[in-house]
Amino acid sequence: MVLVALVGVLCYRVYVVVFPPAPKEETKKVAAQVKAPEFPTPPVWPPERQPAADASGLVRRNPFTIYGVQADENTSQTQEEQTIPVTLTAIKPWNDGTLRAMLSVSGKRVRPFKEGEAFEAYTLERIDADAQTVDVYSQEFDKVFTLQVQGGG
Repeated sequence: MVLVALVGVLCYRVYVVVFPPAPKEETKKVAAQVKAPEFPTPPVWPPERQPAADASGLVRRNPFTIYGVQADENTSQTQEEQTIPVTLTAIKPWNDGTLRAMLSVSGKRVRPFKEGEAFEAYTLERIDADAQTVDVYSQEFDKVFTLQVQGGG
């Protein structure tokens, strides 16, 4: 019985879609009275901006920012001041066939490090057994330092 009622409602909706009823007179009158909206005038372009004045005198050196005004020549660190507390004592071959650099950091005990290994704020980039040197990258200075074996090479 419910199925017959649903089929009847469906047939009625199809009939309304296929043969729509004629619009009422009131709807035609209201549609004729409605006018299309007028478009507003286009906005006025803003005036051209003047170049900014030099504000370098207002900028102060801030130790908490990465980007900023370049430091004066007399306040920048020289090459001699940029040292790291890492010492290279020896370069030894390891059991797996690779080389290990025997490094001491800040006077602590000597430990072996392989290429690419990170320790504290440093990374051992390259070991050169022929020249008895290693390249150590420092995160503090954002620079690679070359260390030589202590006591000759």
